[in-house]
Amino acid sequence: MKRILILLWLLIFLGTLIPAEKVSIEEHLYWVKTYGGSDFDVANAVAVAPNGDVIVAGATGSFGAGKGDVWVLRLDEKGNIKWQKTCGGSDGDGAHAVAVAPNGDIIVAGLTWSFGTGKTDAWILRLDENGNVKWQKTYGGSFIDVTSAVAIAPNGDIIVAGYTESFGAGENDFWVLRLDENGNVKWQKTYGGSSYDDATTVAVSEDNDVIVAGSTASFGGGAQDLWILRLDENGNLKWQKTYGGGDFEVANAVVVADNGDIIVAGMAGFGAGKGDVWVLRLDAEGNLKWQKTYGGSYLDGANTVILTENGDIIVAGATASFGTGTPDYPNAWVLRLDENGNVKWQKAYGGSDLDVATAIALALNSDIIVAGITNSSGTGKDDFWVLRFPPDGLIPGFSMDSEAIIWNLAIQKSNSNATISDSEARVMDSNAIVLNSKAIITKVIELETLKTTTTTTTTETTTSTATTTTSQEQATETTEEENSDICGPATFLVFVLIGGVVTRIKGEKC
Repeated sequence: MKRILILLWLLIFLGTLIPAEKVSIEEHLYWVKTYGGSDFDVANAVAVAPNGDVIVAGATGSFGAGKGDVWVLRLDEKGNIKWQKTCGGSDGDGAHAVAVAPNGDIIVAGLTWSFGTGKTDAWILRLDENGNVKWQKTYGGSFIDVTSAVAIAPNGDIIVAGYTESFGAGENDFWVLRLDENGNVKWQKTYGGSSYDDATTVAVSEDNDVIVAGSTASFGGGAQDLWILRLDENGNLKWQKTYGGGDFEVANAVVVADNGDIIVAGMAGFGAGKGDVWVLRLDAEGNLKWQKTYGGSYLDGANTVILTENGDIIVAGATASFGTGTPDYPNAWVLRLDENGNVKWQKAYGGSDLDVATAIALALNSDIIVAGITNSSGTGKDDFWVLRFPPDGLIPGFSMDSEAIIWNLAIQKSNSNATISDSEARVMDSNAIVLNSKAIITKVIELETLKTTTTTTTTETTTSTATTTTSQEQATETTEEENSDICGPATFLVFVLIGGVVTRIKGEKC
Protein backbone atom coordinates (compact mmCIF):
# COMPACT_ATOMS: atom_id res chain seq x y z
CA MET A 1 0.00 0.00 0.00
CA LYS A 2 2.85 2.32 0.88
CA ARG A 3 4.45 1.67 -2.53
CA ILE A 4 1.16 2.58 -4.26
CA LEU A 5 0.91 5.87 -2.34
CA ILE A 6 4.49 6.76 -3.24
CA LEU A 7 3.77 5.96 -6.90
CA LEU A 8 0.65 8.15 -6.85
CA TRP A 9 2.61 10.98 -5.23
CA LEU A 10 5.31 10.73 -7.92
CA LEU A 11 2.73 10.83 -10.68
CA ILE A 12 1.14 13.94 -9.19
CA PHE A 13 4.54 15.60 -8.74
CA LEU A 14 5.69 14.75 -12.25
CA GLY A 15 2.39 16.01 -13.59
CA THR A 16 3.26 19.46 -12.31
CA LEU A 17 6.40 19.36 -14.44
CA ILE A 18 4.54 18.68 -17.69
CA PRO A 19 4.44 21.97 -19.62
CA ALA A 20 1.01 23.54 -19.51
CA GLU A 21 -0.33 24.77 -22.81
CA LYS A 22 -1.84 28.22 -23.22
CA VAL A 23 -3.87 28.70 -26.36
CA SER A 24 -4.75 32.19 -27.57
CA ILE A 25 -6.56 33.18 -30.73
CA GLU A 26 -5.80 36.58 -32.23
CA GLU A 27 -7.88 38.04 -35.01
CA HIS A 28 -6.39 40.16 -37.78
CA LEU A 29 -8.47 42.06 -40.32
CA TYR A 30 -7.69 43.08 -43.83
CA TRP A 31 -9.62 45.34 -46.14
CA VAL A 32 -9.01 48.03 -48.76
CA LYS A 33 -11.49 50.88 -49.18
CA THR A 34 -11.72 54.25 -50.90
CA TYR A 35 -13.69 57.26 -49.68
CA GLY A 36 -14.50 60.22 -51.86
CA GLY A 37 -16.71 62.18 -54.18
CA SER A 38 -16.52 63.53 -57.70
CA ASP A 39 -13.45 65.76 -57.22
CA PHE A 40 -10.09 65.37 -55.47
CA ASP A 41 -9.92 63.78 -52.02
CA VAL A 42 -6.45 63.26 -50.59
CA ALA A 43 -5.63 61.50 -47.30
CA ASN A 44 -2.42 62.90 -45.81
CA ALA A 45 -2.52 61.54 -42.25
CA VAL A 46 -3.80 58.67 -40.12
CA ALA A 47 -3.89 57.94 -36.38
CA VAL A 48 -5.49 55.34 -34.12
CA ALA A 49 -7.75 56.38 -31.24
CA PRO A 50 -7.56 54.74 -27.79
CA ASN A 51 -10.59 52.56 -28.62
CA GLY A 52 -9.07 51.34 -31.89
CA ASP A 53 -10.97 53.63 -34.25
CA VAL A 54 -9.05 54.96 -37.24
CA ILE A 55 -8.80 58.73 -37.77
CA VAL A 56 -7.97 59.84 -41.32
CA ALA A 57 -7.35 63.46 -42.30
CA GLY A 58 -6.56 65.31 -45.49
CA ALA A 59 -8.28 67.51 -48.01
CA THR A 60 -11.40 67.33 -50.14
CA GLY A 61 -12.58 69.16 -53.22
CA SER A 62 -15.70 67.03 -53.39
CA PHE A 63 -17.41 68.36 -50.28
CA GLY A 64 -17.41 71.36 -48.00
CA ALA A 65 -17.78 75.10 -48.10
CA GLY A 66 -14.97 76.32 -50.34
CA LYS A 67 -12.53 75.44 -53.07
CA GLY A 68 -11.13 72.72 -50.87
CA ASP A 69 -11.73 71.79 -47.23
CA VAL A 70 -10.04 69.94 -44.40
CA TRP A 71 -11.64 66.50 -44.31
CA VAL A 72 -11.61 64.23 -41.27
CA LEU A 73 -13.14 60.75 -41.12
CA ARG A 74 -13.53 58.48 -38.11
CA LEU A 75 -13.72 54.80 -39.07
CA ASP A 76 -14.35 51.70 -37.01
CA GLU A 77 -11.97 48.74 -37.20
CA LYS A 78 -13.79 47.44 -40.28
CA GLY A 79 -13.46 50.70 -42.19
CA ASN A 80 -17.09 51.78 -41.71
CA ILE A 81 -17.56 55.51 -41.28
CA LYS A 82 -18.65 56.65 -37.81
CA TRP A 83 -18.57 60.31 -38.81
CA GLN A 84 -17.01 62.50 -41.47
CA LYS A 85 -16.68 66.26 -41.32
CA THR A 86 -15.33 69.04 -43.48
CA CYS A 87 -13.98 72.27 -42.01
CA GLY A 88 -13.19 75.31 -44.09
CA GLY A 89 -14.02 78.67 -45.53
CA SER A 90 -14.57 80.15 -48.95
CA ASP A 91 -11.06 79.48 -50.26
CA GLY A 92 -8.70 76.50 -50.02
CA ASP A 93 -7.83 74.69 -46.77
CA GLY A 94 -6.29 71.30 -46.04
CA ALA A 95 -4.90 69.00 -43.33
CA HIS A 96 -1.36 67.65 -43.46
CA ALA A 97 -1.13 65.92 -40.09
CA VAL A 98 -3.26 64.46 -37.30
CA ALA A 99 -2.60 63.28 -33.75
CA VAL A 100 -4.81 61.93 -30.97
CA ALA A 101 -4.44 63.44 -27.50
CA PRO A 102 -4.50 61.23 -24.39
CA ASN A 103 -8.12 62.25 -23.70
CA GLY A 104 -9.19 61.21 -27.20
CA ASP A 105 -9.33 64.69 -28.71
CA ILE A 106 -8.15 64.96 -32.33
CA ILE A 107 -5.52 67.56 -33.26
CA VAL A 108 -5.49 68.50 -36.95
CA ALA A 109 -2.68 70.58 -38.48
CA GLY A 110 -2.51 72.06 -41.96
CA LEU A 111 -2.93 75.33 -43.78
CA THR A 112 -5.61 77.79 -44.73
CA TRP A 113 -6.18 80.33 -47.45
CA SER A 114 -9.60 81.18 -46.04
CA PHE A 115 -8.57 82.60 -42.67
CA GLY A 116 -5.65 84.36 -41.02
CA THR A 117 -3.46 87.29 -41.92
CA GLY A 118 -1.23 86.26 -44.80
CA LYS A 119 -1.29 84.51 -48.15
CA THR A 120 -1.44 81.16 -46.37
CA ASP A 121 -1.46 80.59 -42.62
CA ALA A 122 -0.80 77.56 -40.48
CA TRP A 123 -4.11 76.22 -39.18
CA ILE A 124 -4.64 74.07 -36.08
CA LEU A 125 -8.00 72.62 -35.04
CA ARG A 126 -8.84 70.64 -31.92
CA LEU A 127 -11.85 68.34 -32.26
CA ASP A 128 -13.54 66.20 -29.65
CA GLU A 129 -13.99 62.48 -30.25
CA ASN A 130 -17.22 63.16 -32.12
CA GLY A 131 -15.64 65.65 -34.51
CA ASN A 132 -17.00 68.79 -32.87
CA VAL A 133 -14.58 71.72 -32.99
CA LYS A 134 -13.30 72.73 -29.55
CA TRP A 135 -11.06 75.46 -30.91
CA GLN A 136 -9.47 76.51 -34.18
CA LYS A 137 -6.66 79.00 -34.66
CA THR A 138 -4.45 80.37 -37.43
CA TYR A 139 -0.78 81.25 -37.00
CA GLY A 140 1.17 83.28 -39.50
CA GLY A 141 2.56 86.48 -40.95
CA SER A 142 2.25 88.31 -44.24
CA PHE A 143 3.40 85.52 -46.54
CA ILE A 144 3.13 81.71 -46.77
CA ASP A 145 3.27 79.81 -43.48
CA VAL A 146 2.49 76.09 -43.34
CA THR A 147 2.38 73.34 -40.71
CA SER A 148 3.38 69.94 -42.05
CA ALA A 149 3.56 67.84 -38.87
CA VAL A 150 2.16 67.59 -35.33
CA ALA A 151 3.10 65.69 -32.18
CA ILE A 152 1.78 65.58 -28.62
CA ALA A 153 4.27 66.14 -25.78
CA PRO A 154 4.05 64.09 -22.55
CA ASN A 155 2.42 67.02 -20.75
CA GLY A 156 -0.23 67.44 -23.46
CA ASP A 157 1.41 70.36 -25.25
CA ILE A 158 1.04 70.44 -29.03
CA ILE A 159 4.23 70.64 -31.09
CA VAL A 160 3.80 71.67 -34.72
CA ALA A 161 6.47 72.00 -37.39
CA GLY A 162 6.53 73.29 -40.94
CA TYR A 163 8.02 76.22 -42.80
CA THR A 164 7.60 79.96 -42.92
CA GLU A 165 8.24 82.65 -45.51
CA SER A 166 7.08 85.39 -43.16
CA PHE A 167 9.86 85.02 -40.59
CA GLY A 168 13.44 83.79 -40.36
CA ALA A 169 16.73 84.18 -42.18
CA GLY A 170 16.19 82.80 -45.67
CA GLU A 171 13.74 82.15 -48.45
CA ASN A 172 11.86 79.92 -46.05
CA ASP A 173 12.92 78.49 -42.69
CA PHE A 174 12.11 75.57 -40.42
CA TRP A 175 9.31 76.77 -38.17
CA VAL A 176 8.43 75.14 -34.84
CA LEU A 177 5.70 76.21 -32.44
CA ARG A 178 4.89 74.83 -28.99
CA LEU A 179 1.25 75.34 -28.02
CA ASP A 180 -0.59 74.55 -24.82
CA GLU A 181 -3.67 72.34 -24.95
CA ASN A 182 -5.82 75.38 -25.78
CA GLY A 183 -3.70 76.49 -28.74
CA ASN A 184 -1.91 79.35 -26.97
CA VAL A 185 1.69 79.82 -28.09
CA LYS A 186 4.33 78.94 -25.49
CA TRP A 187 7.15 79.61 -27.93
CA GLN A 188 7.73 79.83 -31.66
CA LYS A 189 11.09 79.80 -33.41
CA THR A 190 12.61 79.69 -36.87
CA TYR A 191 15.77 77.81 -37.83
CA GLY A 192 17.46 78.30 -41.18
CA GLY A 193 20.04 79.75 -43.50
CA SER A 194 19.99 81.91 -46.57
CA SER A 195 18.12 79.49 -48.85
CA TYR A 196 15.21 77.05 -48.56
CA ASP A 197 14.80 75.01 -45.37
CA ASP A 198 11.63 72.99 -44.96
CA ALA A 199 10.57 70.98 -41.87
CA THR A 200 8.31 68.08 -42.79
CA THR A 201 8.19 65.92 -39.65
CA VAL A 202 8.44 66.15 -35.86
CA ALA A 203 8.63 63.78 -32.88
CA VAL A 204 8.97 64.14 -29.11
CA SER A 205 11.42 62.03 -27.11
CA GLU A 206 10.80 60.60 -23.65
CA ASP A 207 12.89 63.38 -22.10
CA ASN A 208 10.64 65.95 -23.81
CA ASP A 209 13.19 66.96 -26.46
CA VAL A 210 11.79 67.86 -29.87
CA ILE A 211 13.24 66.17 -32.96
CA VAL A 212 12.56 68.07 -36.19
CA ALA A 213 13.55 66.81 -39.63
CA GLY A 214 13.20 67.91 -43.21
CA SER A 215 15.48 69.23 -45.92
CA THR A 216 17.90 72.10 -46.34
CA ALA A 217 19.39 73.91 -49.30
CA SER A 218 21.26 76.28 -46.97
CA PHE A 219 23.66 73.72 -45.49
CA GLY A 220 25.26 70.40 -46.37
CA GLY A 221 27.11 69.08 -49.37
CA GLY A 222 24.42 68.58 -51.98
CA ALA A 223 21.74 70.49 -53.79
CA GLN A 224 19.41 69.55 -50.95
CA ASP A 225 20.36 67.57 -47.84
CA LEU A 226 18.40 65.87 -45.13
CA TRP A 227 18.49 68.07 -42.03
CA ILE A 228 17.78 67.10 -38.42
CA LEU A 229 17.60 69.34 -35.35
CA ARG A 230 17.30 68.28 -31.72
CA LEU A 231 15.74 70.95 -29.52
CA ASP A 232 15.13 71.05 -25.80
CA GLU A 233 11.61 71.59 -24.50
CA ASN A 234 12.06 75.37 -24.85
CA GLY A 235 13.18 75.24 -28.47
CA ASN A 236 16.90 75.74 -27.81
CA LEU A 237 19.20 73.84 -30.17
CA LYS A 238 21.04 70.85 -28.72
CA TRP A 239 22.49 69.78 -32.06
CA GLN A 240 21.88 70.17 -35.78
CA LYS A 241 23.27 67.96 -38.53
CA THR A 242 22.94 67.44 -42.27
CA TYR A 243 23.15 64.08 -44.03
CA GLY A 244 23.40 63.63 -47.76
CA GLY A 245 25.27 62.98 -50.96
CA GLY A 246 25.78 65.13 -53.99
CA ASP A 247 22.17 65.24 -55.11
CA PHE A 248 18.86 65.70 -53.29
CA GLU A 249 17.93 64.05 -50.01
CA VAL A 250 14.84 64.68 -47.90
CA ALA A 251 13.41 63.47 -44.60
CA ASN A 252 9.67 62.87 -44.65
CA ALA A 253 9.17 61.04 -41.34
CA VAL A 254 10.88 60.59 -37.97
CA VAL A 255 10.25 58.41 -34.90
CA VAL A 256 12.11 57.88 -31.63
CA ALA A 257 12.84 54.32 -30.48
CA ASP A 258 12.54 53.16 -26.87
CA ASN A 259 16.33 53.27 -26.45
CA GLY A 260 16.43 56.87 -27.67
CA ASP A 261 17.63 56.13 -31.20
CA ILE A 262 16.18 58.31 -33.96
CA ILE A 263 14.78 56.64 -37.08
CA VAL A 264 14.42 58.82 -40.16
CA ALA A 265 12.78 57.85 -43.46
CA GLY A 266 12.64 59.73 -46.71
CA MET A 267 14.24 59.73 -50.11
CA ALA A 268 17.79 59.79 -51.45
CA GLY A 269 19.10 60.77 -54.85
CA PHE A 270 21.59 57.92 -54.69
CA GLY A 271 21.10 54.16 -54.59
CA ALA A 272 19.88 51.72 -57.21
CA GLY A 273 17.60 53.95 -59.25
CA LYS A 274 16.62 57.53 -59.94
CA GLY A 275 15.67 57.90 -56.31
CA ASP A 276 15.41 55.38 -53.45
CA VAL A 277 13.71 54.94 -50.12
CA TRP A 278 16.26 56.05 -47.54
CA VAL A 279 16.23 54.97 -43.89
CA LEU A 280 18.75 56.17 -41.28
CA ARG A 281 19.20 55.07 -37.67
CA LEU A 282 20.96 57.62 -35.46
CA ASP A 283 21.84 57.57 -31.80
CA ALA A 284 20.51 60.26 -29.48
CA GLU A 285 23.40 62.57 -30.43
CA GLY A 286 22.79 62.28 -34.16
CA ASN A 287 25.67 59.89 -34.83
CA LEU A 288 24.95 57.47 -37.64
CA LYS A 289 24.41 53.83 -36.62
CA TRP A 290 23.40 52.69 -40.09
CA GLN A 291 21.75 54.03 -43.23
CA LYS A 292 20.44 52.09 -46.19
CA THR A 293 18.66 52.77 -49.45
CA TYR A 294 15.99 50.48 -50.89
CA GLY A 295 14.84 50.71 -54.49
CA GLY A 296 14.74 49.56 -58.06
CA SER A 297 15.43 51.04 -61.46
CA TYR A 298 13.03 53.96 -61.21
CA LEU A 299 11.87 56.40 -58.56
CA ASP A 300 10.98 55.12 -55.08
CA GLY A 301 10.44 57.09 -51.89
CA ALA A 302 9.23 56.85 -48.28
CA ASN A 303 6.62 59.21 -46.88
CA THR A 304 6.04 57.72 -43.42
CA VAL A 305 7.52 55.45 -40.75
CA ILE A 306 6.40 53.70 -37.56
CA LEU A 307 7.96 51.38 -34.98
CA THR A 308 6.37 48.15 -33.76
CA GLU A 309 6.45 46.82 -30.21
CA ASN A 310 9.35 44.48 -31.02
CA GLY A 311 11.37 47.33 -32.53
CA ASP A 312 10.74 46.57 -36.20
CA ILE A 313 10.66 49.56 -38.56
CA ILE A 314 7.82 49.88 -41.08
CA VAL A 315 8.19 52.43 -43.85
CA ALA A 316 5.65 53.28 -46.53
CA GLY A 317 5.59 55.46 -49.60
CA ALA A 318 5.51 54.83 -53.33
CA THR A 319 7.38 52.81 -55.94
CA ALA A 320 7.65 53.10 -59.70
CA SER A 321 10.00 50.10 -59.78
CA PHE A 322 7.80 47.28 -58.44
CA GLY A 323 4.26 45.96 -58.46
CA THR A 324 2.22 47.34 -61.32
CA GLY A 325 3.90 50.70 -60.87
CA THR A 326 5.37 52.74 -63.71
CA PRO A 327 7.25 56.05 -63.72
CA ASP A 328 3.93 57.81 -64.33
CA TYR A 329 1.70 55.62 -62.17
CA PRO A 330 3.45 54.32 -59.04
CA ASN A 331 2.15 51.81 -56.50
CA ALA A 332 2.05 52.19 -52.75
CA TRP A 333 5.07 50.44 -51.22
CA VAL A 334 5.50 49.12 -47.67
CA LEU A 335 8.68 47.58 -46.23
CA ARG A 336 9.11 45.95 -42.82
CA LEU A 337 12.68 46.07 -41.53
CA ASP A 338 14.31 44.69 -38.40
CA GLU A 339 16.12 47.05 -36.04
CA ASN A 340 19.25 46.79 -38.17
CA GLY A 341 17.53 47.69 -41.43
CA ASN A 342 17.34 44.16 -42.84
CA VAL A 343 14.19 43.55 -44.89
CA LYS A 344 11.68 41.15 -43.32
CA TRP A 345 9.17 41.69 -46.11
CA GLN A 346 8.38 44.25 -48.79
CA LYS A 347 5.16 44.55 -50.75
CA ALA A 348 3.56 46.81 -53.34
CA TYR A 349 -0.15 47.64 -53.37
CA GLY A 350 -2.15 49.24 -56.14
CA GLY A 351 -3.62 49.08 -59.60
CA SER A 352 -3.03 50.53 -63.03
CA ASP A 353 -3.07 54.20 -62.03
CA LEU A 354 -1.54 56.38 -59.30
CA ASP A 355 -1.53 54.84 -55.80
CA VAL A 356 0.57 56.38 -53.00
CA ALA A 357 0.90 55.67 -49.28
CA THR A 358 1.19 58.93 -47.34
CA ALA A 359 0.69 57.82 -43.73
CA ILE A 360 0.85 54.72 -41.54
CA ALA A 361 -0.31 53.65 -38.08
CA LEU A 362 -0.51 50.51 -35.97
CA ALA A 363 -3.85 49.13 -34.81
CA LEU A 364 -4.24 47.95 -31.22
CA ASN A 365 -3.74 44.33 -32.35
CA SER A 366 -0.62 45.24 -34.40
CA ASP A 367 -2.45 45.29 -37.75
CA ILE A 368 -0.94 47.83 -40.13
CA ILE A 369 -3.12 50.71 -41.32
CA VAL A 370 -2.00 52.68 -44.36
CA ALA A 371 -3.66 55.82 -45.71
CA GLY A 372 -3.02 57.62 -48.96
CA ILE A 373 -4.47 58.46 -52.34
CA THR A 374 -5.63 56.34 -55.24
CA ASN A 375 -6.61 56.92 -58.83
CA SER A 376 -6.88 53.22 -59.59
CA SER A 377 -10.19 52.79 -57.81
CA GLY A 378 -12.85 55.00 -56.29
CA THR A 379 -15.19 57.59 -57.70
CA GLY A 380 -13.33 60.86 -58.24
CA LYS A 381 -10.10 62.39 -59.48
CA ASP A 382 -8.33 61.19 -56.33
CA ASP A 383 -9.89 59.34 -53.42
CA PHE A 384 -8.96 58.77 -49.81
CA TRP A 385 -7.45 55.28 -49.74
CA VAL A 386 -7.22 53.22 -46.55
CA LEU A 387 -5.76 49.72 -46.27
CA ARG A 388 -5.72 47.47 -43.22
CA PHE A 389 -3.69 44.28 -43.24
CA PRO A 390 -1.99 41.84 -40.82
CA PRO A 391 1.59 42.24 -39.56
CA ASP A 392 2.92 40.12 -42.45
CA GLY A 393 1.61 42.63 -45.00
CA LEU A 394 -0.35 40.01 -46.93
CA ILE A 395 -3.58 40.84 -48.73
CA PRO A 396 -4.28 37.72 -50.82
CA GLY A 397 -4.74 38.56 -54.48
CA PHE A 398 -3.81 42.21 -53.97
CA SER A 399 -0.38 42.66 -52.36
CA MET A 400 2.64 42.04 -54.58
CA ASP A 401 6.12 40.99 -53.42
CA SER A 402 9.01 43.23 -54.47
CA GLU A 403 12.77 42.74 -54.55
CA ALA A 404 14.42 46.01 -53.65
CA ILE A 405 18.13 46.48 -54.18
CA ILE A 406 19.70 47.54 -50.87
CA TRP A 407 22.71 49.85 -50.78
CA ASN A 408 24.84 50.99 -47.87
CA LEU A 409 26.84 53.83 -49.38
CA ALA A 410 29.08 56.37 -47.70
CA ILE A 411 27.37 59.71 -47.12
CA GLN A 412 28.48 63.12 -45.99
CA LYS A 413 27.51 64.20 -42.49
CA SER A 414 28.23 67.68 -41.24
CA ASN A 415 27.25 70.11 -38.54
CA SER A 416 25.18 73.06 -39.67
CA ASN A 417 24.98 76.57 -38.29
CA ALA A 418 21.38 77.64 -38.49
CA THR A 419 20.30 81.13 -37.61
CA ILE A 420 17.75 80.88 -34.81
CA SER A 421 15.22 83.60 -34.21
CA ASP A 422 11.95 84.04 -32.42
CA SER A 423 9.03 84.51 -34.76
CA GLU A 424 6.04 86.71 -34.08
CA ALA A 425 3.20 84.94 -35.77
CA ARG A 426 -0.14 86.56 -35.31
CA VAL A 427 -2.61 84.14 -33.75
CA MET A 428 -6.24 84.47 -34.73
CA ASP A 429 -9.38 82.53 -34.06
CA SER A 430 -10.95 81.21 -37.25
CA ASN A 431 -14.57 80.43 -37.92
CA ALA A 432 -14.66 77.42 -40.20
CA ILE A 433 -17.91 76.23 -41.65
CA VAL A 434 -18.49 72.65 -40.50
CA LEU A 435 -20.62 70.49 -42.78
CA ASN A 436 -21.74 66.91 -43.11
CA SER A 437 -20.50 65.05 -46.17
CA LYS A 438 -21.66 61.96 -48.05
CA ALA A 439 -18.57 60.08 -49.05
CA ILE A 440 -18.98 57.23 -51.49
CA ILE A 441 -17.17 54.14 -50.18
CA THR A 442 -15.69 51.69 -52.65
CA LYS A 443 -14.73 48.30 -51.24
CA VAL A 444 -11.71 47.25 -53.27
CA ILE A 445 -11.07 44.22 -51.06
CA GLU A 446 -13.93 42.95 -48.94
CA LEU A 447 -13.43 42.33 -45.23
CA GLU A 448 -11.40 39.31 -44.24
CA THR A 449 -10.81 37.95 -40.75
CA LEU A 450 -7.61 35.99 -40.19
CA LYS A 451 -7.51 33.96 -36.98
CA THR A 452 -4.02 33.18 -35.76
CA THR A 453 -3.84 30.47 -33.09
CA THR A 454 -0.83 30.66 -30.79
CA THR A 455 -0.03 27.74 -28.49
CA THR A 456 2.42 28.55 -25.72
CA THR A 457 4.15 26.01 -23.47
CA THR A 458 7.02 26.30 -21.03
CA THR A 459 9.34 24.95 -23.69
CA GLU A 460 8.20 26.29 -27.05
CA THR A 461 5.76 28.52 -28.88
CA THR A 462 4.16 27.53 -32.16
CA THR A 463 2.00 29.60 -34.42
CA SER A 464 -0.36 27.93 -36.83
CA THR A 465 -1.07 29.09 -40.34
CA ALA A 466 -3.71 31.80 -40.41
CA THR A 467 -7.07 30.57 -41.61
CA THR A 468 -9.59 32.68 -43.46
CA THR A 469 -13.05 32.66 -41.93
CA THR A 470 -14.87 34.91 -44.32
CA SER A 471 -14.90 34.90 -48.08
CA GLN A 472 -12.79 37.32 -50.11
CA GLU A 473 -14.52 39.51 -52.62
CA GLN A 474 -12.48 41.62 -55.01
CA ALA A 475 -15.42 42.83 -57.00
CA THR A 476 -15.74 46.55 -56.46
CA GLU A 477 -18.75 47.45 -54.36
CA THR A 478 -19.78 51.05 -53.92
CA THR A 479 -21.88 52.38 -51.06
CA GLU A 480 -22.81 55.88 -49.99
CA GLU A 481 -22.52 56.96 -46.37
CA GLU A 482 -25.17 59.37 -45.15
CA ASN A 483 -24.03 60.11 -41.60
CA SER A 484 -20.83 62.06 -42.03
CA ASP A 485 -19.57 65.53 -41.42
CA ILE A 486 -16.92 67.65 -43.10
CA CYS A 487 -14.41 70.30 -42.04
CA GLY A 488 -13.59 72.79 -44.86
CA PRO A 489 -12.02 73.94 -48.15
CA ALA A 490 -9.10 71.76 -48.94
CA THR A 491 -5.69 72.37 -50.23
CA PHE A 492 -3.20 69.66 -49.75
CA LEU A 493 0.49 69.10 -49.60
CA VAL A 494 1.93 65.63 -50.04
CA PHE A 495 4.99 64.04 -51.56
CA VAL A 496 3.96 61.86 -54.47
CA LEU A 497 5.68 60.27 -57.41
CA ILE A 498 4.48 61.76 -60.68
CA GLY A 499 6.25 61.76 -63.99
CA GLY A 500 9.37 60.26 -62.49
CA VAL A 501 9.84 63.12 -60.02
CA VAL A 502 8.96 63.37 -56.36
CA THR A 503 6.77 66.40 -56.32
CA ARG A 504 5.36 68.44 -53.51
CA ILE A 505 1.82 69.02 -54.68
CA LYS A 506 -0.37 71.75 -53.35
CA GLY A 507 -4.06 71.56 -54.11
CA GLU A 508 -5.01 74.19 -56.60
CA LYS A 509 -7.24 76.99 -55.56
CA CYS A 510 -9.79 76.01 -58.17
